[in-house]
Amino acid sequence: MNRTKVIKLMSVCIATIVVFIGFPLALAQSQSGHENHSQMNTNMMQMGQSGSEQTKTEVISLEKVHSEQIPVALQHIETAINAIETGRNNDALAELRNVKFMIAAIDNAVSQHITPKFINNKCPIMGSAINPANVTEDLIREYKGQKVAFCCKMCPAEWNKLSDTEKEAKLAKVRIDSPAQGENKI
Repeated sequence: MNRTKVIKLMSVCIATIVVFIGFPLALAQSQSGHENHSQMNTNMMQMGQSGSEQTKTEVISLEKVHSEQIPVALQHIETAINAIETGRNNDALAELRNVKFMIAAIDNAVSQHITPKFINNKCPIMGSAINPANVTEDLIREYKGQKVAFCCKMCPAEWNKLSDTEKEAKLAKVRIDSPAQGENKI
C-alpha cells in the first residue's frame, strides 16, 4: 500500500473516532446534566501493550475517556503515520494495535451511557445474537412503544402471528435487561 493511501486510511480512522466516539460522549454528557461525571458508570478497560500479550486493567469514566484516552489514541495514530512515512511499518502496526485496543475500551465505556436501539439483543424467534449494525427497517417491529429486532427476514413474519402473551414470553428470554440473559453468562 502506498503512503498516500495509508495517510488517507489514517485520516478516515481519525474521523471515525470523532464521529463514533466524540458525538456519543457529548450526547451522554449533555443527557447527564450537572452530575459528577467522575462518578458515572465505569467500565473495565484492557489496553494493549506494544509488542506483547500483556494487558493492564484500568477503570475508566467518560471524563477520563474524553480528557485522556482519546488524545492518547490520536497521538498513537500520529505516531503510526510518521512511522509509515519513514518506512517503519512494524512500528506503525504496533501503534495501530494500541489504538485498536484503546478504541475497543472507549467503545465499552461509552456504550454504558447510550440507550440501546432495541429492547433485545437476541432474536425472540430464533434466539440468534442481534448485531444492531445489520438490522434493517424490515427486521424491526414496534411492540408496546419499543423496538424489537430480528435476525432474519422470516422472523418478523413469525412474530406477527404470535399473541401478546406469546410475544411477552419470547421477549422475556431475550430482553437486554432480562434476568434470563444474565443466567447465560459465564
